[in-house]
Amino acid sequence: MDDVIAQGRDFRHFHDNLRPTLERKGWWGHKLVTDPRTSKKVLAQLGSLRRLRTIFDTNISTAYAAGKWDQIQRLKDRMPYLRYVAVNDDRTRAEHRAWHNTVLPVNDPWWTTHYPPNGWGCRCTVAQLDHDDLERYGLTLTQGTPPFSSPGDVRPWRNKRTGKIHQVPRGIDPGWDHNVGLAGILPAFQRRLAHQMGPDFDAYRLRVLQLIQRRNAQRHNLTDAELVTSYAYSIRKGPWAFETINKALRSGDPQAAKAVRDRALTLKAAVQKLPRRTGQAFRGTELPPHILQDYIRAHEATDRRDKIVSDSAFMSTSANPNKTYKGPHTIIVEQPDPGQKSRGSHIAEFTETDEEEILFPPGTPFEVIDMERGEGDTITFWLKESIR
Repeated sequence: MDDVIAQGRDFRHFHDNLRPTLERKGWWGHKLVTDPRTSKKVLAQLGSLRRLRTIFDTNISTAYAAGKWDQIQRLKDRMPYLRYVAVNDDRTRAEHRAWHNTVLPVNDPWWTTHYPPNGWGCRCTVAQLDHDDLERYGLTLTQGTPPFSSPGDVRPWRNKRTGKIHQVPRGIDPGWDHNVGLAGILPAFQRRLAHQMGPDFDAYRLRVLQLIQRRNAQRHNLTDAELVTSYAYSIRKGPWAFETINKALRSGDPQAAKAVRDRALTLKAAVQKLPRRTGQAFRGTELPPHILQDYIRAHEATDRRDKIVSDSAFMSTSANPNKTYKGPHTIIVEQPDPGQKSRGSHIAEFTETDEEEILFPPGTPFEVIDMERGEGDTITFWLKESIR
């Protein structure tokens, strides 16, 4: 997509270059998928020209909006005002029509949530003005809060995948209540990641945007790189999958760790933005021998300081004990204490699986509070997040 924008390519070029990659990865055409509402297998059409067009238009509009925000910042000393401009035809949302001709200073907090685009297919934009422009066009600064923008102007929105109810600002689609210009100020490691992944970055970005659109999910202000990394991590095999990144992080080899550093930093940034877990987390696995011994020693320790374990890799768990991997070792992470903010975050909205995944970042400390041996080599550990 970056090349499409830089070279001024059209939708046909975008489609012709991306569709073969989507077909090769099994993300285009008919496929059996699990219906999240019924848990039954249904035949679904993955990918469509209409959806691809929507995502193409959205990426173009957000890219130009982000670029325009940079320009606005450069000119704000001479042109300190922004005017909200809606198209005002029969396709314009009522709230966006009401915001038309809203004039506020560039630095007004309203623009952190209402700078357009404000949803799928939104065609709104802004015009930057100086004092003379206000007089020329007969405009005045908007007094008070613009329509449908007070703290109480929200609507309940139900996440079809999780069943949870969220309060969403009126007139703004779920996940769009952020300024794409501010979100576009990326750290260097995220900019490098897009180049490292090459065509896979665009393919994964398209796929995760399709998931967000299909599930009507919230984006939680994640950057494109954070979305892509969250999605790619959940894939079992491949250069961007969880096995690859965790193997490198656990290897003790500085070169191997350096090779996945940008991915790890980006994924950690995503975890910090996503909703934190509040209940128990469950994990079925086969712990590497040295980590298994660390857990056993921690359980047997008498000094509480020696009962702490951590892993240099990410730890995947599930909010549902029935959806974990069936390995010989079971880990149950108890719910956080009242007032304690867990380091584990829900990333299920951005994955292909139905595991209800909760992800803990590398280095998360846990106290081993109990252990129980079962039949054969099976062992269950009970852990509690530790605040050092």
